[in-house]
Amino acid sequence: MIVKNVSGSTQYIAIGQRGGRGSRYSRGRELANNATASFDDSPKAISDARALAVRGLIQIVSGPDANSEDGSVKIPASGSITLSATGPSNGDYVILNSVKFQWAASATGLATGVVWAGAGAAGGTAAGTLRTAVNGHATVGVKLGSTITVGTASVIPVTASAGSDVTVGANYAMTKSGAQITLSGATLADGTKGKIKESVELTYTVTAGDVTAAKWFIPTGILSTPSNWVVQCRTSAGFIKATDDVVFVFDSVTKGNLLVDNSASSILVAGDILTIHVLGA
Repeated sequence: MIVKNVSGSTQYIAIGQRGGRGSRYSRGRELANNATASFDDSPKAISDARALAVRGLIQIVSGPDANSEDGSVKIPASGSITLSATGPSNGDYVILNSVKFQWAASATGLATGVVWAGAGAAGGTAAGTLRTAVNGHATVGVKLGSTITVGTASVIPVTASAGSDVTVGANYAMTKSGAQITLSGATLADGTKGKIKESVELTYTVTAGDVTAAKWFIPTGILSTPSNWVVQCRTSAGFIKATDDVVFVFDSVTKGNLLVDNSASSILVAGDILTIHVLGA
């Protein structure tokens, strides 16, 4: 398996057992923050790695081959589409992974291959019709999650997805036409290659942009509504922070997206690290 030091500082990572010296001697190595290393898939190594992941010191970047290991941090690439309160006009469009979705008075008369995204409308309404069009498309390779309202704008999460499997590391292009539309970037960002299982442990570092928006989403890659999950926050200095006034809820549309609402009391600040443990249905 491959693990990553996410503790925020250089750490000696003790995983596994050094041959011939007894169980109290661990096989380990010093890792700089964000550095990765490979360890064996022995039962002790798996147990040690999971314990360190629970403490928020490491991520299991690539899960071991052993059947006893359920999860990894293989999360899908993601981005967002933001529609102003005014919303798009007829003729405006977004292109996701080479498929064009266009708002128009009706589907009649659209060019071949162009998918109708509903009529031009206010942001919240236009977000809903776009979501219906994208999520109903068989080959576009992305799914749109539930709309997050930030101020007066409607933010639509975009997550790489194909069929019943999550496509991760997908560098899908996004373009648009329309002054009332903003994209998170020219492509979907992040993502780790591979397919994810129905259990995951990952960490997420809160950004300044997250704090400004007050609401954001974190893709976990889980394919079903989680049966059990927990989120723990620690500060950049390593102290546990209570998050009673932060709302965490999993999206019912793109079921692997954890929605975070920090607007009530601004508990979370830039640099805070969220450790997320999820079990799928």
